Amino acid sequence: MAELPLEANVQFATVLATAMPYVGRG
Repeated sequence: MAELPLEANVQFATVLATAMPYVGRG
């Protein structure tokens, strides 16, 4: 993950944060 560009890292973090509630609900 450290090798990915900053934009890709931020994008991944945003998608993960957006999908987290759905994953938490199971």
